[in-house]
Amino acid sequence: MKAHPESKRTLRECWELFYPQDELSPRTVAKVQYTLARWEKLMDDPIVGLIDHIILEQFRSSMLKEGYAPKTINSAWMDLRTILRRIGPSAPGNPFGLGIIDSYPAMRPVKDPKGDPQIISQEDLAKVYIAARHMEFPRRRSDLPPADWWRALITTAYCTGLRRGTLWDLTNDQIDLKAGTVAIVSSKTGKSDLIPLHPVAVEHLGTIQRPHVDRVFRGMFSSGNGAFYKLLRQLQDIAKIEPFTLQALRRTGATMLESVSPGMGPLLLQHTARSVSDIHYLNRSIRLREALEKLPIPPGWKSGIKVNAKRQAEQRRQAVEMVRADFIVPDGPNPADWKFHFGQFAYRGEWYPLHSPFRLTVLQMLCTHLKPVSCEELIHAVTDLRKSKYRHYRSYAEMTIRGMHNIIAGLRRMLKKYFGLGSWDPLPCTSRGTGGAWTISLPADVNRKQNAS
Repeated sequence: MKAHPESKRTLRECWELFYPQDELSPRTVAKVQYTLARWEKLMDDPIVGLIDHIILEQFRSSMLKEGYAPKTINSAWMDLRTILRRIGPSAPGNPFGLGIIDSYPAMRPVKDPKGDPQIISQEDLAKVYIAARHMEFPRRRSDLPPADWWRALITTAYCTGLRRGTLWDLTNDQIDLKAGTVAIVSSKTGKSDLIPLHPVAVEHLGTIQRPHVDRVFRGMFSSGNGAFYKLLRQLQDIAKIEPFTLQALRRTGATMLESVSPGMGPLLLQHTARSVSDIHYLNRSIRLREALEKLPIPPGWKSGIKVNAKRQAEQRRQAVEMVRADFIVPDGPNPADWKFHFGQFAYRGEWYPLHSPFRLTVLQMLCTHLKPVSCEELIHAVTDLRKSKYRHYRSYAEMTIRGMHNIIAGLRRMLKKYFGLGSWDPLPCTSRGTGGAWTISLPADVNRKQNAS
């Protein structure tokens, strides 16, 4: 039989040309592309007309040799099978087959022995909650303490039973803190639902909501789940507990709920079959909210918010009580202490490198103004500089509030490093409205001892 002319294409080409992707989620597309990258790396990317059972068996063996988990290998086969079925012959059970290959080959799944689901003890959950205070990530938003981010993620995953993908896609618009609900669309099933929130989850989500940020959790990193789980493992090492995943948190919350309210665990996990009555007549969220009130909460989770609020209140009280001599000037920076040159700046005669022209511009504005500078003013200055001298900086073509916050955060870290400030904030935020406003404030003794000697 004569081969189909399209059978000389690769799997990636068939995926891009013949598989409809308009209704797939971005996560699904990214997952398939990642599988195709592994296929190309391990198998030298043969054309689809040559792919048979033997080649798929070699792919299976190669992934096992590379140390991939059985779940990962079986998931990769599901992605490849999706493409092969699409270009395979049209037949009952595969009505949309294009007939590019005569038959689609199969691969043996890897046995994945399943033991009892991992359940995290209440003691370990309390330990990881406390250990969050030692985390340094996320750093992109200086006004969001890393401990608050981690604690909000852990408590939300435990109390809601949301899947990892749904957590990453969660936006501020979906959360109603007053009503104590979150409107979701499951990343796995695509079903929409209204999930009640436990009061502990409401309190912790309230600490990390920011008006200028869309996504609640995902926006804090861009390296994928591998980078996240590396940080999660770091947190677990600090807490000195056995490693666990977000799925284990989901399992644990559902198991604890089932133990006190039989029948509610599957409801939390969205695993229960939904009849006509469930969809159109019965309000499941009321039953689930009543059950959540009985959910066991690990020690310290309820008091953590109160302790954190007291600590911040104490820090504000101490800042108010500081004597005026502890600051360089009472009402703002002293322009006479600063000098600026291309790629560097000087403070009280001591020069420091600063190669970013945008950070240098922001620092100069903060030091020469005798009052706090608004985010809008800083964005305007950086945009003008880019248009006049640095047109090749495409990433700054449309400076946003978040982009300016990143510049401020980087500048803050740099000043702390140069002046050895420790926990001192050299760029305090004086206003939260319309993106914020900042001034510069340094301890009185910075660079005085060096000059005196």
